[in-house]
Amino acid sequence: MTPRAPRTEPRGSLRSRARTAPPEIRKLGDLVRRQGGLPPDRIRFDPPPGTATEDDLIEIQHRKEGLFELVDGCIVEKAVGCWEATVTSHLIGSVGR
Repeated sequence: MTPRAPRTEPRGSLRSRARTAPPEIRKLGDLVRRQGGLPPDRIRFDPPPGTATEDDLIEIQHRKEGLFELVDGCIVEKAVGCWEATVTSHLIGSVGR
């Protein structure tokens, strides 16, 4: 039996990306870029970014502090969508009459 030649994957292929570790986060800008550029005021720092678990998310949701999701170990506040903003503005308008 002849030994196989080592496989070489083209740089940037799915297989080569799956083996690389995520970039290290040293500053807030690194975290924001890693989260896709979302506004920093939507990222919770309790628990520290990168350490959050599903249990942390469930605990926050039970306290009804807002709508959040877990993204790469970070608790992130969900953005209000267009529909929710429209309903809210109509409610505010009707309360003021």
